[in-house]
Amino acid sequence: MSDLEGFMNKEADLLVYNASELVTLARPHGRPHVGEEMQDLSPVPGGAVAIVEGRVAAVGCLEDVRDAVTVGPRTRLVDAGGRLVTPGLVDAHTHLVFAGSREEEFVLKVVEGLSYEAIEERGGGIPVTVAHTRSASADQLLRQARPVISRMFSSGTTTIEAKSGYALEPEGEIKLLEVIQALDLEGPAECVPTFFGTHSLPAEYTHRPDRFLKLVVEEMIPAVAKRGLARFCDSGTALPVDQTEVLYATAQKHGLRIKVHADEFRAVGGAELAAKWRATSAEHCICSSDEGIEAMAASGVIAVLLPGVPLVHRLPQAADGRRFIRRRMAVALGTDFNPSCLIESMSLVLSLGCYTVHLSPAEALTAATINGAYATGCGEKVGSLEVGKQADLVIWEVSNHKQLAERVGGNIVAAVMKKGRLFFMKEGG
Repeated sequence: MSDLEGFMNKEADLLVYNASELVTLARPHGRPHVGEEMQDLSPVPGGAVAIVEGRVAAVGCLEDVRDAVTVGPRTRLVDAGGRLVTPGLVDAHTHLVFAGSREEEFVLKVVEGLSYEAIEERGGGIPVTVAHTRSASADQLLRQARPVISRMFSSGTTTIEAKSGYALEPEGEIKLLEVIQALDLEGPAECVPTFFGTHSLPAEYTHRPDRFLKLVVEEMIPAVAKRGLARFCDSGTALPVDQTEVLYATAQKHGLRIKVHADEFRAVGGAELAAKWRATSAEHCICSSDEGIEAMAASGVIAVLLPGVPLVHRLPQAADGRRFIRRRMAVALGTDFNPSCLIESMSLVLSLGCYTVHLSPAEALTAATINGAYATGCGEKVGSLEVGKQADLVIWEVSNHKQLAERVGGNIVAAVMKKGRLFFMKEGG
């Protein structure tokens, strides 16, 4: 049993019991799980979880849990029914808030076989969404994002990293981050904000990247930091490397942690840049070099892999998860939900992590929970079922984590809890 100080003998608000396999992912080191550690789910057969005031008060076999807390008349009993119980899933990479749609580009991809870059050359891609998003009100953005969060949550995702980046000018980027903040306050899922003001080079700065950088570092980042609207600053290949480093230096000066959109379509030094700046995470990493991966491993960077991206963009390859695990890196997973990658389900991504990225079922679940939590700066409070952490958990309509991973598509969630509150439960669950 874990340290029960502060919870001993308190009456439980909720008790989940009779799990066929209770995946705790509890480890004493307080950091992401790396390399072979990703295989260890710290499972408890027939496990139970007691919840007090929204936090895990006790976890283990039912007898030990009942000894640790009081099960009284106010305790709500939830019978897991011999099913799998895991921590809530963490989506470590989304572009959650935007306006408009790009379904015509979808037709170009699947019928004409156009690449992501070819579509942008025809006038599509990010600029289309930027135009829609700049003209949308905050209320319109909220209305478009709310049902997405609802569907994500009902499929087991309880924490979502959410990037700005579809305005590319000060007022609009602030608007996007304020919408993300509002969505976080509304719940039920937590939204972790990332400033991505250099997602692309806006049309008005096509031939003046230095002027755009000046706008970002002198106006956008200070305004975002002053209002406490973001935890991270992300950047990709919109700016040259030397300018990107100026961006990162400014972000760190203002208290923002670093993320890197790295090597999605070709090796452009993204992994090396992430290592140099000791980024929290490098994301995509499809084409990262061996040297870049070695450097990231030495710097403690988390690789956030997005196995749905090669599928929706018809890319010739996916990231190979074994390359990172062999070097004792931490791997996380994300949907990359955005207007051209409308994947909402982390349980689908977990499966694709096995089928296309070559993770084992245990590694994929680790990547979709505790490592995703650390990649979003939340590892101290979510991602595992440990005493004192938020009681975010999912009951699945399967009996073990291998059965969860092998299911491709469909929603097999029986119940979802966030901070100990049962928000979603299927009828008869």
